[in-house]
Amino acid sequence: MPYVEVLMTREYLAEIPKREIADEIAGLVIEAEGLVDNNVSRSIALVSYRSFDSLFIGGKETEHGKIVVKIRSFAEGLPEEKRKALFRGVTDVFARRDPRSAAQKGSNVWCMIEPVGEMEFAVGGVPVTLRMTRDLTEGKRPS
Repeated sequence: MPYVEVLMTREYLAEIPKREIADEIAGLVIEAEGLVDNNVSRSIALVSYRSFDSLFIGGKETEHGKIVVKIRSFAEGLPEEKRKALFRGVTDVFARRDPRSAAQKGSNVWCMIEPVGEMEFAVGGVPVTLRMTRDLTEGKRPS
């Protein structure tokens, strides 16, 4: 279920290697949720890019390229240590793949986790849990 939304200015978005970043971030959120990294888990790990027409920081338009990463994931699957590792991992992806992020040592990457609680996510009208998702990605019949 992990869903990641990456937001940045339109110009910035056009210049980053989107496919490579999405692949790495998908791997990070799959690992953080405790899923097996395989074709099934990859098929449900969504990474979306969105762009701002412009971005203002403190009332002034910025040219420094802020990146906002919103991660939606099952709340019960992300204790504090996993959250910290996920924040560091996402920041490191941008620092490796984007020279502007590297120059700023990742301080331009704002990452937030929006936890999804029980009965707050459904597929096809059926509520889905972390346990069901783990079973599915492990090839078991979801419980």
